[in-house]
Amino acid sequence: MQLQRFRVAGTFSGMYCVGQNAYSAGQEFTLREDQARRWISTADIEGGYIIPLPDAGGEQGQYIDAETEAYVDGKDGTYRSSQDFDRFAVTFIPTFTASGGTALQKFYPDCDCTLIDLQFVDVPPPTLLAVPNMIDVRKYTNGTTDGGSFFENPGTNNQMPTGVLFYDASAGTYTDYTASNILATANGIVLSSMATADYLYIGGFAPFDGFTVYGASHFNDTTSVMTCQYPMVDKDGAVTWTDLTISDKTSKSVGGDTMGEAGGVTWLLRPGDWKRTTVGAGTTYAYWVRFKVSVALDSDTTVDQFKLISRILYPYDNSAIYVEKGDMISIDSPIFTATSFPGCTAVNGYARTIVLTFARVR
Repeated sequence: MQLQRFRVAGTFSGMYCVGQNAYSAGQEFTLREDQARRWISTADIEGGYIIPLPDAGGEQGQYIDAETEAYVDGKDGTYRSSQDFDRFAVTFIPTFTASGGTALQKFYPDCDCTLIDLQFVDVPPPTLLAVPNMIDVRKYTNGTTDGGSFFENPGTNNQMPTGVLFYDASAGTYTDYTASNILATANGIVLSSMATADYLYIGGFAPFDGFTVYGASHFNDTTSVMTCQYPMVDKDGAVTWTDLTISDKTSKSVGGDTMGEAGGVTWLLRPGDWKRTTVGAGTTYAYWVRFKVSVALDSDTTVDQFKLISRILYPYDNSAIYVEKGDMISIDSPIFTATSFPGCTAVNGYARTIVLTFARVR
């Protein structure tokens, strides 16, 4: 499969997220065709912050549009037809064992293929908050050589946002906390006295099912309720910020003191009219959500990091993603469940449906 080389344009400020990796202006990275198809879109070129370089093999660079599945050759913008990929899915229903045992299931592909994603199709988003590192999908060559895990630290609540921005309504300005969020800087995201007209924006490179709030020395202790919105985009491109129905696990009191502790915010359904957009005068195209509060937060409220929650996981950029005919794929220890989360049943002995999607390589 062809490798392609890209560079983040020097005019771009901030961090650009490709898969689960982040790059700043001037940095270069290499993707396979299938990865570029998933993680790079037309807006990235039009936004002026991705420059396709000559292929790793030597010839003119290519860019693949994830939406239209068309190639754009080099910088001249000439389109041609996409390479033919057949996609197929394999369903596993393993049973979780908390200790001592395994629930190993195996799949032997009859063709050369690549793993595109892993989906928890019957797991409600609030349940994902209980998932630590319980998924292990591996490739074995000739039945004996361990090709490594497709997912590194693969809890479903560990995906890095493309962007984190704070809008101060009184000043009419945006503060970009993306770099601090990536580094998990202690108290790096300042929500001190976040007012009712302010917004905190969180963006992902693909649609997601919620976000988690990680460690802070100063959580909020004022009674306040969070409202979360997404940009509804109509057929003419007009954007209307629309409320999501959320479950807020950052509130530690019955009355509601949102952002009061580490936890997650999730929604049950991904809106069909949720599209990639930019925020303010920024150039980062992402699937954005934003939240506001009903009462201003405490004057010392800070957060270390936000991460995304998703029922769909994408593999890391490693050679193990390429699977040859005759290899074996194993999946072990499926989704962890806990009775303390909505939609969960027993911790042990409960089967969950997991779907792996592959692309046939021609």
